[in-house]
Amino acid sequence: MAVLRAVSFNLWKNDGRFADRMRRILSGLVALNADIIALQECFFAPAADIDVASQIAHRCNLQLARAAQRGKPRLHGTGLLDSRSDLALLTKEHHSVATCIALPEDPRDGERRLLIANLIWEGRPLRIGCTHFTHLADGQSLRRAQADAAVTALLSDPGCTTLFMGDLNGTAAAPELAGLFQHPRLHPECVAKAQTAASGGRVGGAIDHVLLFPALGECWRYDRQIMLPPDPEDLPGGPSDHPAILCNLERLS
Repeated sequence: MAVLRAVSFNLWKNDGRFADRMRRILSGLVALNADIIALQECFFAPAADIDVASQIAHRCNLQLARAAQRGKPRLHGTGLLDSRSDLALLTKEHHSVATCIALPEDPRDGERRLLIANLIWEGRPLRIGCTHFTHLADGQSLRRAQADAAVTALLSDPGCTTLFMGDLNGTAAAPELAGLFQHPRLHPECVAKAQTAASGGRVGGAIDHVLLFPALGECWRYDRQIMLPPDPEDLPGGPSDHPAILCNLERLS
């Protein structure tokens, strides 16, 4: 059986020393040689000819699907630049037309989306979701609503294995994410690994996740690693304020 390599990575928009960080991000993602990459906070500023998601897709030789979100002026260089903080799904395998679903949102936070693509992996359907839940400190009820909407959108077909990837701004123990982390189809290693591997040194465990929901009757091997971690000696130089989460997944039956 082939191993499916899936990466989730929050790219931190254009913060820090953006050019330095992009060099580290590009070289790091190329080296990971992933089959699927889910990206959050992809900086997109057409007036400055900046399109991070497209640049990564080109360098990694992957197909790109994106969801535009969270547009506003951001400081870039010495001035403000109209930009977005997009979601992106990059895949080696051809996928069907991607769909974008609006999640519950708060005006303080901007729109939040769920990007979904369907592909065939080793002759069987595989659904992929990429998202970025709200970061608001008082957003527990909003994250619960976003998690519930994601479960409804992604897990309605028990015959389809699903990967749900992204920055959920919550740990496996967060009560508002119980609909995901207590779902009966969730691979048990997703919870165990997230509890023991803190995301970027955050207390309480990871907030960046690659969650595997096998189709009924299927058995998968799940291994999760932290890659491209934040540099505590030079955070502004990157690669990001989040680590990349790499999962090696193998369908055993």
